[in-house]
Amino acid sequence: MTEIVIPYTPRSIWKDTIHPALSANRFAVLVCHRRFGKTVGTVNEMIKKAILNEKKAAKPKTWLARAELLQKISTSYQGNAYPGMDMKTFNLLCGPAVEQREEQVDGASYQVMVMPRSDFYFFDGVYAYYKVTKPLVDKPLDKALEAYRKALELEPKEKNRAKIGKSLAELEKLYVQEGASYYAQKSYEAAHGDFAQAVAICEMPEVSVVDTTLYYYKGLANFQTGNYAGATTDFAVAIAKGYSNNGEEYCVFYEAASKAGQMDEAKRMLEVGIEKFPLQQCIVLDMINYYISRDEDPKMVLPYLDRAIAGDSASAPLYFVKGVVYDKLGDRDQALAAYRKAVEVDPKYVDAYYNIAALYYNWGAELQNKAVDLPASEQNKYDALMEQASEKFHNCIPPAEEAIKVAPDHRESLDLLKQLYFRYRAEEGMQAKYDAVKAKLDALGAGN
Repeated sequence: MTEIVIPYTPRSIWKDTIHPALSANRFAVLVCHRRFGKTVGTVNEMIKKAILNEKKAAKPKTWLARAELLQKISTSYQGNAYPGMDMKTFNLLCGPAVEQREEQVDGASYQVMVMPRSDFYFFDGVYAYYKVTKPLVDKPLDKALEAYRKALELEPKEKNRAKIGKSLAELEKLYVQEGASYYAQKSYEAAHGDFAQAVAICEMPEVSVVDTTLYYYKGLANFQTGNYAGATTDFAVAIAKGYSNNGEEYCVFYEAASKAGQMDEAKRMLEVGIEKFPLQQCIVLDMINYYISRDEDPKMVLPYLDRAIAGDSASAPLYFVKGVVYDKLGDRDQALAAYRKAVEVDPKYVDAYYNIAALYYNWGAELQNKAVDLPASEQNKYDALMEQASEKFHNCIPPAEEAIKVAPDHRESLDLLKQLYFRYRAEEGMQAKYDAVKAKLDALGAGN
């Protein structure tokens, strides 16, 4: 006799009394209170009997009914919750919680709404993820997918197979939702499993959907589990199929490939990326790091930028990125020249003004630190270095002031000016400027 495993976790009264009685009797009447589990229990009983019946077990609709039930069970765990909803909306859509508690997760405080079968985690009042605490069925999505595959195996009609394909597309969405929840709670192995199943569904001929984001998510989950070679493969597939995040995908690929020891492929992808996205700073910086790690000249990245500039000499961001490269390499004169070219092309380029200011500030701080490290016997050298440092700090002020002319609420520039105005508050006009900037930061909620 075929053994049927009921694909859910029944309560003891169902397991010990009701299911045996339903199997032994042709007719039965149940009088139950709400949340007794009558729908799930009786439907599972009917499915069991249908599968035991050889004629019904050979019909696609038997397996479709099973798959649809399992999907509904999975959906019931999350209810009407969705990422980003606030607690008030949760109460309206999902009903009142059985209880509420606070829980520390990796040093962060979460508010937890306890529901009959799942706990819902809120960070700073916003829904983040859920955890199933009292499952009706173990891995209902996987069991639903098995049932859909069995239905496809038994279904010869293309019209009906297309309908099953639509149901599978809905199942794929549930896998993505569940995978995202696992990822948010740092259960990366489980997240990877869900994303892999979602990819498998998309690749089925009855669905045949290219979702490049799924390969990327799968790669991220692989990366977090330490499977860097797998992550590299997933990212490569995502990029090849058209996934794009303004070029950042090439940087993520580079990090995975580097950890996997695939440095030649890492470099090749960076070269492809910088040709497509010359403004993406992470690609440029990764190329610099690559050349440094290989004891090669990091300035080899500059020809890529020069080619891009030759093709678009009116692009201020290209000059800005070139300035970042020289800044990273410690060539301050070339960095300043590139940043100044950026603001010449675009006089409202706030980031370029700020980077000029920051470069001078860091330069001054470096000279000041050298002075402080001198022995007391070298007073003349100390004075000379401090004078040079003061010159650099003063040079920092005009570009920072230009930045806040363009963007009055630019916090980084305001913070920098606050420090400098205070440092030189004895100079004419500096105290008044300090007071004005401090008042501005206080109004923005950033002052001390």
